[in-house]
Amino acid sequence: MTNKSIRPLGKLALAAVALSVVTLAPAQAAWPEKPITIIVPFGAGGVTDITARTFQKAAADNNLLPQPMAVLNITGGTGGSVGSNRAKSSAPDGHTFLLLHLALMSAEASGQSQVSYRDFEAVAGTTNSCMASIVPQEAKWQTFKELMDEAKAKPNTIPFATNLGSVFHMTTLIMENSDPGAKFRLVQVGGEANAISSLKGGHTAAGLLSVGSYLRYKEEGFRLLAVLAPERQPGVMDHPTAKEQGYDASLCIEHWWFAPKGTPKEAMDGMAAMLKKAMETDYIKKALFEDRGMALTYDTGPGFAKKLDATYEWIAPLAKSVAKK
Repeated sequence: MTNKSIRPLGKLALAAVALSVVTLAPAQAAWPEKPITIIVPFGAGGVTDITARTFQKAAADNNLLPQPMAVLNITGGTGGSVGSNRAKSSAPDGHTFLLLHLALMSAEASGQSQVSYRDFEAVAGTTNSCMASIVPQEAKWQTFKELMDEAKAKPNTIPFATNLGSVFHMTTLIMENSDPGAKFRLVQVGGEANAISSLKGGHTAAGLLSVGSYLRYKEEGFRLLAVLAPERQPGVMDHPTAKEQGYDASLCIEHWWFAPKGTPKEAMDGMAAMLKKAMETDYIKKALFEDRGMALTYDTGPGFAKKLDATYEWIAPLAKSVAKK
């Protein structure tokens, strides 16, 4: 027998049922759902660490993220390979990122690290810092040309502070290649802090610093001979470049933000957008541009990925040459 009390649902009733189903379905959480970790594969106090912490503070002070950002320093390995490997193996949930630069590529190309930039999702590139050729204030060389002339006339005699296998080592090789026959006597001292101590202590006679580190320590007795940039940088470092002085020698480092492979696009886009907003704050402009001489560059999307590929093609032969020395 048919129950006459059961009637077909009208359109309004169907809509109500559908709405109730939608209401009961779990809502997708917006990124980020928890604190974000930025892995810096170098010790505290270096350029990469300072860059990460500056963005961290800009995000916190300007409420650019609903969750806090923490900087995790993981040292060890050539080119920061220990920290890079940790980032590579982290869960691709959008809450772990890696901040690095050319060292990631040079270590891979030279065979000193198994971690590749291709192991990550490319999020964005920010802040560009060029190298600077420096000597102690009391050094006899007044110009970059004078230094290079002696390196050519008396090869392997000028003790040059460097960090073997690093970006600084590659920059030294670029300087030598800009004037065939010029050779420095490379002295392994380690990172920038050690280079500064070595130069101040008279253990080495010449060396390199990032422009930002030079600006920070120039009052401690250093003379700038040349900025190793493709062109002069008004507002950052309005000083003659090596190229202006007749030497095709330049190397600048852009900081790159990566995420583990498989990280959701929503998280990568959100992080890239936050970085761009942070760079527009007065705090970033002063802390990185004015105080540390970093150009506030910004790259993301397919163009950024292509730029990484082109950079690897350029840096790989140089890194392999450095590894053989």
